[in-house]
Amino acid sequence: MAKTFTKKTAAIALAAGLAFSGSAGAVFAPVAGAQQISEINAEKGSITIHKKVGAETHGNPNADGSPSDDVAGQPLNGAVFTVTKLNYDLTKEDEFAAAAALQKTATGLADIPADKMGDVVGTVTTGEGDNKEGEAKLSDLDAGVYYVTEQAPKNTDEVTYIPSAPFIVYVPMADSANKTWNRDVHVYPKNTELKATKEVKDADKNPAAEKEEDRTLTYTVTSPAPVLPPKRELTELNAVDVYKKGDFVNGLKIAKVEIQNSKGETIKELTEGQAGENQDLTDKYVVTDGAEEIKDQDGKVLADTKRTVTVTDKKLLDSLKPGDKLVVTLTGEVQKVQQNNEGEGIDDGEVTNFARTTGKTKVTGQPGFESKEEPFETPNTSVESYFAAVRVIKFEKGENGEEKKLDGAKFHVYSVPSTSECTATDNRTTIQKEFEVTGGEAVINALHVTDFVDGKAVTSEVTTNKFCIEETVAPSGFQLDTTPHELTVLKKDAQNPTTENNLTFSSTTKVENKKRPAFELPQTGGMGVLVMILGGLALLGGGAYAARRKA
Repeated sequence: MAKTFTKKTAAIALAAGLAFSGSAGAVFAPVAGAQQISEINAEKGSITIHKKVGAETHGNPNADGSPSDDVAGQPLNGAVFTVTKLNYDLTKEDEFAAAAALQKTATGLADIPADKMGDVVGTVTTGEGDNKEGEAKLSDLDAGVYYVTEQAPKNTDEVTYIPSAPFIVYVPMADSANKTWNRDVHVYPKNTELKATKEVKDADKNPAAEKEEDRTLTYTVTSPAPVLPPKRELTELNAVDVYKKGDFVNGLKIAKVEIQNSKGETIKELTEGQAGENQDLTDKYVVTDGAEEIKDQDGKVLADTKRTVTVTDKKLLDSLKPGDKLVVTLTGEVQKVQQNNEGEGIDDGEVTNFARTTGKTKVTGQPGFESKEEPFETPNTSVESYFAAVRVIKFEKGENGEEKKLDGAKFHVYSVPSTSECTATDNRTTIQKEFEVTGGEAVINALHVTDFVDGKAVTSEVTTNKFCIEETVAPSGFQLDTTPHELTVLKKDAQNPTTENNLTFSSTTKVENKKRPAFELPQTGGMGVLVMILGGLALLGGGAYAARRKA
């Protein structure tokens, strides 16, 4: 008489926790009818792995292993799965029960005896070969229990992936609706897609400004909390910022660290703590400083200094929900453009800042994994700011058109909205009240470019600023030039500075002065006027002589 899948066996399976959605969706199914164990090996089976990312929940896979439409996310290619058959004979009720006990709870697997670890039956990659997007299928499988591990896809230019925890798949699964065996089992292990974001606020910030607040850039690093697959927990979350020390007067300072929700609202503001044993890091972060060099393809050093903000508070990390994020705000006073390749300062007008998210997770509820933390790290993302030194030449034009440089002029350096003219007197923002041109030429060091603001190119819909100069003091002996002059400050120029006469600059503005006219006596009449003057003097002399004789 053929053995059936009895109520006793079903009870064992249910007691073992098999009727729930685990890391791979449903790992077994509740039984509503009499599937015959003697038929469990009647046909070969298959496992189809569906890999998706980008969802805030893990959906509701069908408990009997049939395909499900209720699993959110986008298909993910490149995930590699290794499938190992375990040595359990499901036609025997005692081994069936032992296999059922492997999935001991909703949080993890029981210890798999060494003698039960069988051979690897296949390694499959989602999206490769005949597989559909985000899918990998392993066919021609005997009935049995299969242990599946994942190697996450390689990082892309912007995203890293955290793999699912190891899971078990049973082939076949009990089809409770049709009272048959489902031999084509579909599982839905989940990945976390993780991407750091970096923002800069640099509008209206100029190294040449007189006030420190007008020279200070603000950076924001956002490290999202990963939506982890079941049986994984987050043990550490880091926001990493990498910058070039010489681009800032005193480096970058951490202004604020907070946890925000998906709406950008502050859930909790954290305070700085100290690393070390027995330190209470509840609602705190730890800062670690170090060196890290990042170069461009030509070998130019773009960054050399690293600041890492670390959160390890278990209660806080466990409380994070989908969409929550660690947000770190940093500020720094930007340097001037380096002059003549000497001293400190921005060496080519470009300030690049990098950021990434790192952290650690661990598998829970599975023997051999409890103490093993697995690191993750997103690729770097970056933002750029551009600043240009502008040379001002003060000159007079000679009779033959030659230019003679003039000393001692002073200018008011200011900005106005890009929609205004430099002659407008309202909405002026002072950059420098008295910029002095000595030796006939000097640089305004430096101004923010007008066509690339807050980390992105300016479009026609965006109103920015334009820069202007207006002479306030003329060189001695010359007329004051009352005409405002607009300055050219563009990204392409900032990236290609020039050095002349020990001055480094990206654009030049020339301002001409004309000599002040000299005061002269009228010359009408020529020599006649001189004769009249001499005659007058003679009359004065004669009058004086006559007055003396009378006396």
